[in-house]
Amino acid sequence: MGGMSQIVLLVVIFGIMYVLIILPEQKNRKKHKLLIENLKKGDKVLTQSGIRGTITKFKDNVVMLKIAEKVEIEIEKSYIIGLYKKEIEDKK
Repeated sequence: MGGMSQIVLLVVIFGIMYVLIILPEQKNRKKHKLLIENLKKGDKVLTQSGIRGTITKFKDNVVMLKIAEKVEIEIEKSYIIGLYKKEIEDKK
């Protein structure tokens, strides 16, 4: 009986870890993938490093961001973490 209860305990622990760790991470990955797939020219985005910019061009997995009047940078799409709303900036 002792061996069976240990197996049940391990299954329960794995189930709890799956619900608390793996499921939310999968949900976040799907959400990020959807965001990256739906990016378009003119979107205002925020990068992982905190840079805000407007998308001007796409090249494969690379995006050109205009961050100032005459400044454009090239970043990987995967480093974009979200859209940046102008309304947020106006409230400051």
